[in-house]
Amino acid sequence: MLLGFVSLYLVHAVARHRFGDAVGWIGVVGVLALVSAGVFLGRVKRWNSWDVLTQPRSLLAQLHVSVTDPATLTKGVIVTCATTVALGLAYLVFYALMDARLARD
Repeated sequence: MLLGFVSLYLVHAVARHRFGDAVGWIGVVGVLALVSAGVFLGRVKRWNSWDVLTQPRSLLAQLHVSVTDPATLTKGVIVTCATTVALGLAYLVFYALMDARLARD
């Protein structure tokens, strides 16, 4: 997780420098939301990344069921949003620590 935050911090710094603070933070939230969706698919749905290549029909069938069932869709959205918030708070702490360290140097 630490290496992921370091990578995100470096990309965030480049995006902030090139496109401004707002675009940099929008990118961070977008990346964390995608990561959270991946966590949901891996931990709750028990999907593996290689299943896209080895079992695409099965995944599409499961995806169709998940999207058409309101209870499953709601659970997915809630878990993804909660994970995004948790990762976002953790990244904010990491970001503050990195800025404090860089300001001191």
